[in-house]
Amino acid sequence: MPAAVACTTIWLLGSTPMAAQAPAVIDAQALVRRAALNAAAGAQDTNKLFMYRAQKESTSGTALRDMVETREVILARTLTWNGRALTTEERAKEDAKLDELVRDQEELDKKRADQAADRRRTLELVRALPEALIYRYDGMEMVNGRETVRLRFRPNPDFSPTSKETYGLKSAAGTLWVDRAQIQIVRMEAELTENVYIGWGILGHINKGGRLELEQTLLPGNAWRISKLNLDATGKAFFFKTLRIKQRQSGWGYRPVPNNLSIAQAVAALKRPESLTQRAAKP
Repeated sequence: MPAAVACTTIWLLGSTPMAAQAPAVIDAQALVRRAALNAAAGAQDTNKLFMYRAQKESTSGTALRDMVETREVILARTLTWNGRALTTEERAKEDAKLDELVRDQEELDKKRADQAADRRRTLELVRALPEALIYRYDGMEMVNGRETVRLRFRPNPDFSPTSKETYGLKSAAGTLWVDRAQIQIVRMEAELTENVYIGWGILGHINKGGRLELEQTLLPGNAWRISKLNLDATGKAFFFKTLRIKQRQSGWGYRPVPNNLSIAQAVAALKRPESLTQRAAKP
């Protein structure tokens, strides 16, 4: 670890009262390391499951969905597309896909494998945060009613990415907020300060100026979930294909569900609109 970031005080992990004066320095790298470990552990915890509503905006359109987590997979049922309710035919197709997961083990296995791959990529990124970036203390701030430690970060010149998921960290600079009480990542805002070349540029590159915004929310049972994820970037793939990554995701209205919920029970819950009325309004 560079001497400049090997600070001596890690006051957050002790018994310092909340009202106490914050010291000028903390061991920011150690704080992020612990927060990354907590985030990774939470992402793999299948004992706390939820139903919620989510909206995803991309270059292809905007979908509003109800979601339900099970130990095996996360299931979704689309409610509206680009602001309009689905037609009777579209609804029938949507429900048929859900029913197929109940009776077709091969389809369920495929969905499980796809989501497991997504989780692995996310975990790779989270686990790389302590080593890929250099952090410095920037003050305390209240975020969504939680006391957080605000950290500024810049690229670590000694970091060598081991996967394409972590290449963007080579030129990422921005701000990270860590929940003081639970040592969890609450918010992250990052911008690419240079073009990022993947596979020496052979596989493509992401242009300077690309942005990432992420927020996590504390739920019942001390569980944390990503409640906002915004990506906005451009680039090239294989020298010639123009990339446009523009995505906005948000989740709200989280409600616990039994951790032994079966696929069939999850599908049935998604099909019962009355079971979702308590969380229908977006904040």
